[in-house]
Order: sequence, then structure tokens, then C-alpha cells
Amino acid sequence: MMKNYIKNSFILVLVLSLLANFSLNPTISRAFEISNKLAANQTTGYVELSPKYNVSPTEEFVFKFNSNLFDGDGTIYKYVKVYDDLECTNEIWIDIETDYDTGTVVVKPPTYLSSPNIIRDSIPEDQRSWGGSSKYYLVISRDMESSNFVELETPLRMMFTVKSEIQVPDLNFRLTSDGEAELYWNKIEGAQEYKIYKGPSYSSTKVLDYYTNTTATSFKDFTVINSFTGTPLNGSTNEGFEGCFYVSAVVNGVESRVSNYIDAEQLIDQIPNSIDDDYFTVSTIYDLPSTATVRMKDYFVVKNYPIIWDYANATIIEPSVTLFTDDGTRSGFIKGKVKGTPLEVECNISEMPSKETLQELAKNQKSSANTGGAISAKDEIADNPPPNLDVDSESQTNIIQEQPSNNAGNTLEGYIAEHMMNMESVINLSMFPEAGNSEILSDTVLMVISQYPLILGEESMSYDYASDSLLITYQTTDKAGVEKKQKEIMDKVKQVVKDVIKPGMTDYEKEKALHDWLTANTVYDFEALEIAEQNNFQEMPKGHEDSFNPYGVLINGVGVCQSYAEAYKLLCTEAELDCVVARGDMTGVPHAWNLVKMGGETYYHVDTTNNDDSPFPYPVFNSPDADIALEYTLGDDFALDSQLMTYQSLDNNFDYYFINNLVITDTHSLKARLTSAIKNKEELVFMKLSSNISDMDFEDTLQSVYYDSSSLESLSYGEFASVKYIMLEY
Repeated sequence: MMKNYIKNSFILVLVLSLLANFSLNPTISRAFEISNKLAANQTTGYVELSPKYNVSPTEEFVFKFNSNLFDGDGTIYKYVKVYDDLECTNEIWIDIETDYDTGTVVVKPPTYLSSPNIIRDSIPEDQRSWGGSSKYYLVISRDMESSNFVELETPLRMMFTVKSEIQVPDLNFRLTSDGEAELYWNKIEGAQEYKIYKGPSYSSTKVLDYYTNTTATSFKDFTVINSFTGTPLNGSTNEGFEGCFYVSAVVNGVESRVSNYIDAEQLIDQIPNSIDDDYFTVSTIYDLPSTATVRMKDYFVVKNYPIIWDYANATIIEPSVTLFTDDGTRSGFIKGKVKGTPLEVECNISEMPSKETLQELAKNQKSSANTGGAISAKDEIADNPPPNLDVDSESQTNIIQEQPSNNAGNTLEGYIAEHMMNMESVINLSMFPEAGNSEILSDTVLMVISQYPLILGEESMSYDYASDSLLITYQTTDKAGVEKKQKEIMDKVKQVVKDVIKPGMTDYEKEKALHDWLTANTVYDFEALEIAEQNNFQEMPKGHEDSFNPYGVLINGVGVCQSYAEAYKLLCTEAELDCVVARGDMTGVPHAWNLVKMGGETYYHVDTTNNDDSPFPYPVFNSPDADIALEYTLGDDFALDSQLMTYQSLDNNFDYYFINNLVITDTHSLKARLTSAIKNKEELVFMKLSSNISDMDFEDTLQSVYYDSSSLESLSYGEFASVKYIMLEY
């Protein structure tokens, strides 16, 4: 982590909602055409049927097959299933009745022993029920219309929600600024309390045990107390974040059904949990490390996080009175907060400086300790429809048949993107059955926000289940002003590509030329970052709105990482390079960068923000996943869930350091390179190391070079995104 050299970046992750019929502004149609083409339009893997809302807890579903049910392997259970998760991995046991004379199949909910996600003893053992959850997925993989047995390549899927007298909370997960795992949910009108339940994460039939209750709309105290010391294990509130968590609302003594669940096991690679060495010794205050290696809840995943040292409160220990003359040397110790985590470290210092020096260090650290963050997205799409939403009273007797899509030529993604770029506030999505599923809709909208940079000023989104409409608010109602900015952005993009891209350039040369133009013509907006931090990243910094969209870097020449990443995507796509905006975090700080496809099949990481003004060239330019793993964590909001595996980056074939022969493969070459640098009085040496050189080999070589040199005063090194940078003083 290059604390002194690398910008701490800042992204604004907002959200939105959607619209009706419109005419797309012709000035942005080219950008939409390219973005829509290059964003991988993958489906959910199912033909989505129109959802059924607020069905009875004992609802039965009836299907009519035209083929003989004895055809095929004769096992209807193989082709009709119910799941309680969007990915359709947690299968729910159901009872099925078949009438072989009429081809009718009736799906019945399970009995108590097999009911999913039930609160212990909440359902009589002799009663059939869809359990305690509020949302399920019924999947049919056999053709109902064919007169012959046909297994569907793309199964049918129908989401249904179960009636609850009280609105069911929408449960979400986030990490606080201190790296604490936190559950949060929407406020339910009239709720006196919320109950939190916990179940195992390894079984789809979960008996839920009461965990705790709260009157707040969030909970983060998962502390596990050591029975011997009475203190939290590992000093972390995250220790007890295990299993699956659910929440319900209690209004006038009536409890709602339980919410969707948060599975801690799916998040353990993101949650900081412990430090191997939280107490150590260094010689001087200047030897304090700037980062700590933190283990996640998944013990084998480690990340680098910055340390904020508490210089102002460092302790100086006076030497004991002796017969010898006091030489003025004092020892002491200092504590540090591992930023972005709930963890602390403590260091013993053999030679502690004066109080005046410590105060100066504290002052300097305070002025340089700003780190980026994200303004929370205002995603108000309710996971469940309101309890009073009308349902088909004859749903139990209705025969469910295959429903072909009538949205020919359209995708949910493209439809939403077009209307949002046109600043529509109400988008009717009734022709897209999958939009009635909040998980699919939220996933799609977040992806659209990331990959269509000409959507400007989006602020919040919600969904009206009654009208099948996405509702969006924007920061401004000045549509003409937004259209003017969109035109300026695209005119600039076209001009830059015309000036920079030359005939005969390879894709790599195009990618690098556009990168170099962007970094040469942009400065980072630290003022916007500072204002946002003062607002705890809850509000858009007034006067700096464009620093969070491509207008900032392309027109004003200033922006934060979101502006860099969105501008670079537009430049690349105009030059017909496949590029997406990536979202996640860097050393615990929300961040945006890019993934660019090279070689026709693999995406690589490019971070124009942190490459700008770096003391060494191109630290993240076509880097594979492994090279940035200690600092970067790729999120899942930038792409549809079904697309995420597309962006794996496993080789370094197009990495800047590989292409330019800056990868050192053995210690002999490493020593020769450093010896040459010392001879030429170089002050900064940079490289990547192959896996043949261990950390111990690297440090031993540095030590050997240092002691062999008569002109070298000091040698120190650091690392960012697998680039080793070695600083030499003479």
C-alpha cells in the first residue's frame, strides 16, 4: 500500500428507478448502442413467468401437461421443484399429486418437518405450510404444451410470495466504516420491535432460533466473549457473524413472516476479523508500518489495510534512575487503528522521539489521512409487495401454463438504460415478468447505473408493485441541462478518440493511448472527497456533482475515481474496446476502476485513478486478479449475478510489467538490477517479481545489496498491486 503516493479513491454509488414511453435523445443514441452491445446481456437462465404475490401459506399450484406423465423417466419430482433462493440451489421438499388420466399435477406445500425457514414450534406438525419465509421459486423443466415428453433447455420459473398480515422487512448487509458486519432493514410502520432469528447455512430446511430483538433498524453486535478473559475474541465484533440471519417485524403484537436471509458463509471473504501480529516492536517511530495484513472471516483470505497511528497519545517511558549518565534515549509504545476494520494494533518503540515530534507527526497524519468512501445507494425497492396488494382469489384453481415473452427485441437492462438516459421518472415494466422479482430488478438497475455512464444525476429508486413500474428520482429536473451535458460528453469522447487513435493500432495500443490521454489531462478532486467525508458520505458534495460522473474528467478535467472509470469506459467503447466499470473497494475504501478485454476473451484490471501521478508507471494496467488481491476487492453490483464469472482475470499476458520485461524471475537478476540502480544513483526502482522469488528471498537480497554498497545511506521498500517499489537514499 503506497500511503504517500497512491490516491485514496472515492466513488459515488447511488441508485435510481424507471420509466414509461419516450424518444431517446439522438445525441446519445450512439453511446447507448455501443454500451448495450458491449454489456454482456445474459439472462437469468430461466423463462420467467409472471410472479404471484401474497398467496396463502397453504397455497397449492396446479399444472396441466399435454404429454403422458408416464413418458420420460416417469419421475415428475425431477421436473417440478421449489426453491427458497434466487440461484435455485436450496431445494424445498414438496408433495406432488398426479392425475395420469388428465395430465394434471398439483404441487402442495410440505408438512411441518420439511417446512422451510420456520420459527421453532410456530407451525402445527400436522399442517402443511410454505414455512416462515416470504418468497419462493417454482421451477418447471418439462414442456407442458408438447404432446411428447420434452425436457426444457431453459426451465420455466415463477416467483411467488406468501401472504403476511404485517409488511415483511427487507434485510440487507453492509460493512460499517469500521469494518463491522451489520444487518439493516427498512422501517415498518407501527413496529414496536424487530426480532432477529438465526439458522444454519448448510440446510434449506432451517429451524430458526430466536437470536435477539431490537427497536432499531440495524444490528451489528455479533461479539463473542471469551469466557476466561471477559473480552471479545480477536477484538472484533465480527466473530459471531455466522450462519443465516432473518428478521421479522412486530406490530401490535402481530409478527410478520421472516425476511429474506443473509448467509454469513457467503460473505466471509469480505469481513475483516483478525491480525496475526497485533503487538510488535520497532526501533524508531519512522519504522512503523503503514499497513496491516488482516485476515478475513475466511482465514485464508488476507487483505492490506492502512494503519492510522495515534501519535498524539503515544506513551513515552522515562528510563529508570541509574548511576549512569542519561543519554536522552526514551522508549515507549503507540496504538494504531486499522482503518476500515474494528481492529487495533500496538507497537513498542525502542527509541521514542520527543513530544514535539509526535505532535508534528499527528498533525501531518491528520492532514493526509483522508480516505475515500461511497455515498450509500438509496435502493428502496421493497423485497416483498405490500400486504394489501390484491391477488387472484382463484389462484388455487388456476392452471399455470407457459407464458411466452412479448418483449421481443428488448431486454430489461436495455429498456431501463434507455429510459434512464432520457431522465424518465416512471418506467412501466409490465412486459418484463422478471421485473416483479426485487432481486432481479435491483441487480439489473445497479448494473445499468455502472455500465451506462450517460445516466446522470440518479438519486434513488423504488418499485410500485401495483402498476409494475420502476420509480426514479434525480438530483435535478433540468432535462435540457442534462441533455446538454450528455452531448458535450459524447462530443469530447468522439474528438479524443479521433485525435488519439491512429490507423493500424492494436487493441493494447489503443487501450494505452486512451489511458495516457486521460491521466495526462485529469487531476483528482481531493476537495470533493474531503467535503463528502465531512458529510459521512451521506450527501453529494454541493458544487462537485460532476466529479462523480464522466463530465468531471472529460469536460472539467477534475474528478474522483467514479468519474475516471466512467470516462475511460466511454473512451474505450467509442474505440470499440470491450470495457466495463468495476466497483468494489480498495484497502477498505469504496472504489471504481475498469475491466478491459484483451486477446478476445479475458478481462484485465485497469485503474486510471491510481495510475495517475503514480511515482512508478502503470501500477494497475491489465493486472490479473492475483496481482491486486491484497488491495482490491471486486464487488458484485457492477454486473448481473449471472455475468460475474465472465470477469475472472487469471493470466498476466497483457500486464504492463510483463509486456515491458519488468518482471524479475530470480534473485541473481534482482541483485543485478539493484546494483545497476545504485551505480546510476537511481532513487526509485520498481518491478514485479515472479513466484520463483519468495518474500524472504527478496528481503535477503535487499539486505545483501545494502551491506555491499558503500554509497547507499538507506534502502526501504513498499508494495502496491504486486509492484515492488524500492527507495534508495545516498
